[in-house]
Amino acid sequence: MLSIRTILLNGVLDEAGAESAGAQLRMLEELDPEAPVRLCVSSPGGDLAAGLGLAAAVRDAGCPIWTLCMGQARGVALLVAASGTPGRRHALPHTYLSLELRPPAGVDAAAPPGLRDLVVGELAGRCGRAVDDVTEDVAAGRVLTPEEGVAYGLVDRVVTSAGEIR
Repeated sequence: MLSIRTILLNGVLDEAGAESAGAQLRMLEELDPEAPVRLCVSSPGGDLAAGLGLAAAVRDAGCPIWTLCMGQARGVALLVAASGTPGRRHALPHTYLSLELRPPAGVDAAAPPGLRDLVVGELAGRCGRAVDDVTEDVAAGRVLTPEEGVAYGLVDRVVTSAGEIR
């Protein structure tokens, strides 16, 4: 997938997966800082610290990052997807976007104090909403359709296939 400048983020987001995706991103950016990288996200979320680090790498990349949510983008994985280049954040029609930050089954729930608030603040910044509003939606475990995700500001467009984001 790297030969076509595509990174896949599938399954539970853990430290190893975030480090691998971040390293791939840095490598592709170094090879061609002008060409876009496609980041495909299908994840139930996971480790808040790992996801926050990957989201920062995506946000701060020197090359355009086009994101595509497929299947599910939950919690910190949704933050990673929302950190793509504004105007280039996409979702497939049957994807669900969940603001819930509870870790998936089998993931250690212990997180440093304040990390959850930091993730919520970053989500609010990506979608242009007040932190208090996003905090309420996270607490409620709000789940959005792709169209609702566009209205919320987490994605920019619903596409019917990955080929549409070229």
